[in-house]
Amino acid sequence: MYSIRNLNIEGGLLIMSGLILLFLIAKEAFVIPLTHDELSTIDYSQKSLFDIITYADPVPNNHILNTLLLKLNIAIFGELLFTDRIHNVLSFILFYFFSVKSAFLLFKDNWLRFCFVALLSLQPYLLDFFSVTRGYGLSVAFQMVSIFYFYRRLREGNEKDLWYSVIFGAIGVYANFTLLNYYMPLVFLLGIHTVVINYKSDKKKTIRPFMILGGVSIILGLLCYLPFSKMLETKQFVYWGTSGFFSDTVKPLIISLRAGTEYFGWTNDTIYGLVLGFIIVICGAGILLIKRIGNKTFLTYSFLLLISTILYNHVQFWLAGVPFLNARTALFLIPLVSIVVCYGLEVITCTNRMFGLLLTVFVISLSCQHFVRGFNGLATYEWYNDADTYVVLKDIEKDIENQNLHTPVKVDCHWVFHPSMTYHIKHLYSDKIELMPYHKTVKPDTDAMFYYTGSEDIDSLSPRFGILQEYSWRTKFLMKTK
Repeated sequence: MYSIRNLNIEGGLLIMSGLILLFLIAKEAFVIPLTHDELSTIDYSQKSLFDIITYADPVPNNHILNTLLLKLNIAIFGELLFTDRIHNVLSFILFYFFSVKSAFLLFKDNWLRFCFVALLSLQPYLLDFFSVTRGYGLSVAFQMVSIFYFYRRLREGNEKDLWYSVIFGAIGVYANFTLLNYYMPLVFLLGIHTVVINYKSDKKKTIRPFMILGGVSIILGLLCYLPFSKMLETKQFVYWGTSGFFSDTVKPLIISLRAGTEYFGWTNDTIYGLVLGFIIVICGAGILLIKRIGNKTFLTYSFLLLISTILYNHVQFWLAGVPFLNARTALFLIPLVSIVVCYGLEVITCTNRMFGLLLTVFVISLSCQHFVRGFNGLATYEWYNDADTYVVLKDIEKDIENQNLHTPVKVDCHWVFHPSMTYHIKHLYSDKIELMPYHKTVKPDTDAMFYYTGSEDIDSLSPRFGILQEYSWRTKFLMKTK
């Protein structure tokens, strides 16, 4: 019997966990330097509302809702990196709150609820996106709201829940267009469910829900038409793949979710095979043993939502030539897979209570240790190259002062470091450092006194430059003219 006391303990643990995670995310947003793609996002926010909404300059970093919120942040707080990121930090509250609400809606067993929340919120790779000025975390937060109301619509059949599910799904698309891969299957399944619950009674009751689904989708289509067409015209999908869904999307996502954490010396291929195999086995068990549970509606629609999302990825590739997503654009798959995994665990638990419980506790424990070992807090996994920007600039400043160098001194750098260096030099060191223009190739004949680069350029630069400092286990170097 599930007592009020247990509910309070469970609720307290979930609230405490959420507050700790929010603190860690806010701290990361405060301490990490600007990451590579954030500079163009911040620059884009300086454009007019009309230019942002219409994608006047087709830059892929313009996740429209994210850019609009960033513009609002700057209008309120001024240009500060932490406040630029604040809307994404706060969106974690939305993400976590509706993850917990969804857990209580979907699962009766408290261990399964903990498992679901752990699978969602203890992913270091996913949490990084709530600490930067990109639209990925924001989009997944709105997706979680949409998912909650989707399942409540399935349970209660309220029109209001259909409204909320489709509207928040559409808002998530506006934060990051790749969520369309979730939105379209969502609308399809909401339509199917509407027909199923009404076809034997009053078929007229299907009219309003279909008007809602169609109306919201038309408005979203009008808002997204220009951006979508410009993205296709300017070939902005060059970083996506054409080999296949599993090789281009699933494998990179699983490897990124690993977040560089070491496991027994296993390679990325081994990790990918083990994780994918585990998911397939658990989901397969859920399908084969589905008769063991009473109400099959949630489980059935969970599998349908995941499968239709995968099918939609393939359809848009075959019909529209849109490549398969990469890791960060496929973050929306995490909630969908987590739901079916937890339902698979529930079915196994109904079949064999002790084995199912042990398996669930194993997944929770694995998630907890992975978070503890994998969450950095001082750098993001996706843009780890920018982790040392503050230290590099401090070292240059120290050398300027120690050597009494004439300022501003010229500094050059590898192209991957250039956006972060540009931003922080502009805001903190403009009187002491002049950054050389952006270039893609190494320049041994540069006029710069300092050169910040990776290990691959050392041989080319060594005739003119000597190593001044080393960073990140000798993968990055600050060099100075001899």
